[in-house]
Amino acid sequence: VLSAEQRLGAGVAGRAWTSPIADGAAQRAHYSEERRRHSLEILRLKAAHVSREQELERALLRETAAHEDAAAKRREAQAKLDAALEELKNRTEQLATVNSQYDDEARLSARLQEDVMNLEKENDEQGLRLRHLESRDSEARALATANDRLEKELAEARSQRI
Repeated sequence: VLSAEQRLGAGVAGRAWTSPIADGAAQRAHYSEERRRHSLEILRLKAAHVSREQELERALLRETAAHEDAAAKRREAQAKLDAALEELKNRTEQLATVNSQYDDEARLSARLQEDVMNLEKENDEQGLRLRHLESRDSEARALATANDRLEKELAEARSQRI
């Protein structure tokens, strides 16, 4: 049995005495408060979790958009690269055609130069033959003149003998 002093608040181990009914009500209130705090903490954690999930979804959407944008830029760059490669291929083919034409013209020019040199050589040979023939023609004319003179002399000598 507790003394009046104990009942007034100087209780054992520094605790005031309360009735068992009051203790039960206080305990129920304490548990109710604990459940309420736990429920609030669970709601706060759920809200934080939902908020974090939404933040992650937004980050994922941003990341997906960034990847899609980067992919579009890569496709655009690839298209430009393909166009540049096609242009380079066309220009290379044109250059090959021009080089082929240049080579053909160089071969033709070399052949024409060779033909000119052959014609000059042939012309020189023809000139030598022409000079030789002119020389022989002069000799033939001289012989013809001498022959004509001899024929005249012969004709005169025959006419004087007759």
